[in-house]
Amino acid sequence: MNIHIDIGYSKSLVLYKDINMSLSKGDIINIVGENGSGKSTFYKTLIGEIPALRGEVPTEIKKNIATISDYISIPYELLVSDVVDFIGKESTEKIKAKYIDIYQIVMDYKGQKVKTLSSGQRRILEIFSVLASGKSIIILDEACNALDFKNKDIFLTQVKKLAGSGVIIFNTSHNLEDVFYLGGTIFVLSKEKKSIFTYDGEKSVEKLSLFMKQL
Repeated sequence: MNIHIDIGYSKSLVLYKDINMSLSKGDIINIVGENGSGKSTFYKTLIGEIPALRGEVPTEIKKNIATISDYISIPYELLVSDVVDFIGKESTEKIKAKYIDIYQIVMDYKGQKVKTLSSGQRRILEIFSVLASGKSIIILDEACNALDFKNKDIFLTQVKKLAGSGVIIFNTSHNLEDVFYLGGTIFVLSKEKKSIFTYDGEKSVEKLSLFMKQL
């Protein structure tokens, strides 16, 4: 799947030109940049909420993409079992067959209310729900916010396993250590230059931060 687009809000307000990406199963794509650099606009364009100014996001991407974010959550008053029941037996069995670790984590706290789960557990439940919908591309938009070290480790470990199974991951995080932990390609947004640059340098927070400042 190939993306070749310009994004922004109007022809007089173009944020980024000539965005070129080629996506394959299991890719991890990290999108990093300063606050206000346009990461959310990029994601909204991918899911079809904002039309591309030039080119078009392939339907195969738009129909198979879902977002997991610190700003989106499953209603707290639900029981985890309610969520599982809503998903249905057939979809749940498919998750069990393909993503046994995620399935088992959710089953372990099936009797609890969503509000009693840790932030990390809720993230796993959100992934469970996305996988049940058949989506094969997941956007992690600051999904590690508010996670303590233990829960973040559990969550990111499962994300890496998802990529290993063929799910495409888009990741945005202000914590550059998380970016390096996940691995994959790193794209840096430069609003001033209206371009997206690939970072191929040393796997160091200091070096990546310097690269971002120099753009």
